Amino acid sequence: MTPVQPLFELCQIRKSFGMAEVLKGVDFQLAPGEVVGFLGANGAGKSTLMRILAGILRPDSGKMSIKAKAYAPSGPVEGRQAGISIVHQELSLVDTLAIVDNLFLGREIHHLGQIRQSEQLEKARKILGRLGSDLDPTHKVAQLRTGEKQIIEIARALLHKSQVLILDEPTAALSPGESENLFRIVGELSAQGIGVVYISHRLEEIERLADRVVVLRDGRMVYDEPRGLHNRGAIISAMAGRDVGEHIQKANSAIAGAFQLLETRNLFSGSLIHGVNLSLRRGELVALTGLVGSGRTELLRILAGIDQPGQGQIFYEGAPFHSHGPAQSIRQGIAFLPEDRKDQGLFLYHSAQTNLSISVLEALSGGLGLLRHVRRRDEARLFEDKSDLLGLQPKNPNLAAGRFSGGNQQKILLGRILATSPRVLLLDEPTRGVDASARQDIYRILAEAASKGTTVLFATSEFAEALTLGQRIVVMREGTIAADFPNRPDLSPNDIMRHAVSEQS
Repeated sequence: MTPVQPLFELCQIRKSFGMAEVLKGVDFQLAPGEVVGFLGANGAGKSTLMRILAGILRPDSGKMSIKAKAYAPSGPVEGRQAGISIVHQELSLVDTLAIVDNLFLGREIHHLGQIRQSEQLEKARKILGRLGSDLDPTHKVAQLRTGEKQIIEIARALLHKSQVLILDEPTAALSPGESENLFRIVGELSAQGIGVVYISHRLEEIERLADRVVVLRDGRMVYDEPRGLHNRGAIISAMAGRDVGEHIQKANSAIAGAFQLLETRNLFSGSLIHGVNLSLRRGELVALTGLVGSGRTELLRILAGIDQPGQGQIFYEGAPFHSHGPAQSIRQGIAFLPEDRKDQGLFLYHSAQTNLSISVLEALSGGLGLLRHVRRRDEARLFEDKSDLLGLQPKNPNLAAGRFSGGNQQKILLGRILATSPRVLLLDEPTRGVDASARQDIYRILAEAASKGTTVLFATSEFAEALTLGQRIVVMREGTIAADFPNRPDLSPNDIMRHAVSEQS
């Protein structure tokens, strides 16, 4: 029997960003009509590999081929021309345009300088019908539900005559009905010979759809098995690895008897948070973990007063709590550290001292009316105290924040929120993008804050980090709390992964 020629082959693909090697010699191929479930913990390199295949990024080394012909795209246009399309988790449609205009955007059908609108409408109806959709191509995209928008993205890929469709977390924002429709479409596309790379953390979807399951971990392919040999336990082990790291023991009888400081009851928020009940005690250091789309960030933003819940209650110090924004939350003693320090936190062109003190300028100011001014001596003293606590390097108050390393930028932000003397610290991925030394400093800072009575809730996508730092582990899955248990020396990332990917613990 003649072997089936792969749609594409990737051989020994490597990619680094700065000093961080993200892909470490990855081999991957896809056959016509094959659906490959592509798994890996956050940061494993999945998106980077797919962006290289689609021509969005270039590999540092390695070879690629499409139908046995060398393939080295200079950009995503060449990737699409070669038959590779990627539907990102964040959709790229123009809401103000009609469906048909989105489908043909940049690839309009012209005749004598005029767009042939009738021909485009006819082709649009045919391609939507192929996907089982009766959407009117003249309707504006803004009128569509998320699942319908995703159909438009897939239809656009098929109009480009794509042979490979990459779906990145396609059901993250879909309702159960919309997800079922997507599964049907994937099956039909596979039957038509289109290869599908299905990136997801939801094992039940992978087991249902995939002809083959591959797992990427730390930039290497560590699992590749066909249908029939899928083993959920082996997949989970491959995703999590076994490097648990050093446990920091937090068992503390004082915490066990401490009063509940912050509590949520039956919290809902749109399609993102579903009936979350969580209580945090004074001086507790709690790891909030789970896979992408689990609701970690959304929960933190609600607790910080950035977003409002649609339903449910928040209690703070035993009384109902309603925050009208992060400024009010800070005044009440609840401080938030965002995941993206550059876009949501730091003023990169201002000094480290200004960045650190900006949240407490009122307390550092004196005088009245037009004569009110910042007491520079107090501001300098604050910087001196916090930079010592943080281990900031270099300890230069006048250096622009953008000139510091990523780890030291994160320390400046930590110093800023610690300057408000918070009773509750909410942190989203506090060690993302920092080096090992800065990571240890951040661990120390958070542990010291908790030991002095501050309640710390930190979101992390790294299960080993949750086990290293958390006294308690809270695992989220699809907007709800899947597990909540105290840390123990015998726990491993596999234990967390089982809760994160399966309803059955």
